[in-house]
Amino acid sequence: MFSIPTFLFFFLSQAFYRTPKMHDIPLGIWRDILLRLPAESLFRLRAVSKSWKTIIDDPCFVKAHNKNQLSSNTLLLRNSIGPPFYPLYYFDLQGLNFTNGPKTIPATPLNLSRHGLSLVAALPMPACNGLMLLSPLDHEKNRGREDINRDSKGIWEIWNPLTRERLRLPQPNIHSRVLGYGIGYDCDADDYKVVVIDIIDYLYDDDDQESLMQTHVYSLKSDSWRIMIEEEIPFEFWTLHCLQGVFLNGALHWISGTTDYMIIGFDIGTEKYSFQLKLPDNLPQLRGERLKLDAFGECLFLSCKYKVSYEYGEPHQLGAWVMNDYGAEGSWIHLFSINVNTYYIRLVAYLKNKKQVLLQYYYGFVWFDVESCNSMKIVGVHGLFHDFKLCAHHFIGSLVRLHDRCESVADKRRMRESKGKMKMKMKMEMVDNELTLCVRDYGDDYYNMVFRIHHTTIVIVGQAKGAIRCE
Repeated sequence: MFSIPTFLFFFLSQAFYRTPKMHDIPLGIWRDILLRLPAESLFRLRAVSKSWKTIIDDPCFVKAHNKNQLSSNTLLLRNSIGPPFYPLYYFDLQGLNFTNGPKTIPATPLNLSRHGLSLVAALPMPACNGLMLLSPLDHEKNRGREDINRDSKGIWEIWNPLTRERLRLPQPNIHSRVLGYGIGYDCDADDYKVVVIDIIDYLYDDDDQESLMQTHVYSLKSDSWRIMIEEEIPFEFWTLHCLQGVFLNGALHWISGTTDYMIIGFDIGTEKYSFQLKLPDNLPQLRGERLKLDAFGECLFLSCKYKVSYEYGEPHQLGAWVMNDYGAEGSWIHLFSINVNTYYIRLVAYLKNKKQVLLQYYYGFVWFDVESCNSMKIVGVHGLFHDFKLCAHHFIGSLVRLHDRCESVADKRRMRESKGKMKMKMKMEMVDNELTLCVRDYGDDYYNMVFRIHHTTIVIVGQAKGAIRCE
């Protein structure tokens, strides 16, 4: 998947072994060379030597490689009406030529897993640094439903399609009214986090109803969920225009609102709703039209399908805007607006150096030249079934090894389970009005809890070691 040409891989591996002078090249230079290679090729090159394996597996190298891969133009494809285990395909846009390129592009099957995945959601799905969030909300039975009472109970997993590794998350206490969810990366803590926003409805005896918004945050490093209640959310939003949050610059983004639309941002590092962004000033008047956020490279994109006139027979228009300077509301630039005669069409890729965009409809793609605004080319996909209805997703290969992280996560889960089953010795000692309770397990650790009895009230004074011992 996403491999460099075979001769380049052969050259690197054979040159390392057979050319004595290659051993004299500093590892720092090798590191710079390896950083420029796709992730799949690096996994193969790990077998060349121990020194290369050390470089490629180094966490700092993985972080740097992820940054280099942000400009990747690889797409994953899936049948939008296929069964749960329908195969995924991929192809790379980088080598395609808009002017003289072929009318069809080849698609290659992607090996999902040696043992199969418990669920393969419809595309697109939340992703960050090549890791994808598989959720029960992305099942075909829930995708496209207009009601907000979606089935949120089920399996939540983090999946790396490149390594074919997956990690099942602990079952969160999520209610059925889910507003949004996503996955992001905390670069300071080197931690991947999953965010889910839901609403709880309380119905009282007098038929009054009260709603409470909650935000659930899962940390891969701690393997646990925490809940933010409504009081910790600085601004109100009760409607999100897309379930899936878009990760960019350390934050997850959603579009909120019913009339006054805003982009809300959730900072993955601080785990707080940290900012709001206005939409472009030249956005047309909207009447329930679909808004969508995307991140291509280091830019935030907004696309909107709308009608200039609501008279019968008038075509839809698809417009796109890019925020050139992230966070600066005045930096929105209108890329294009074109007439479309199909309901399902969306922006799936942007080649900034070529000023071209790729639009996806049910059975293929359309190249569109942004500068000329009138140069379009329909591109099919070779190697798929005739009844294949496309659903595409921008994707990057990732060196992140979930298997290594799974070992530490499994250790934490075993420790939590063992603590619940651990047999303990206890000893109590009463001095004046203070009760000291000593608890000791079969290890060497023990601790004392000190309580103070005041009339009929027991107050916890603190925890200390050394007062009494359990022998």
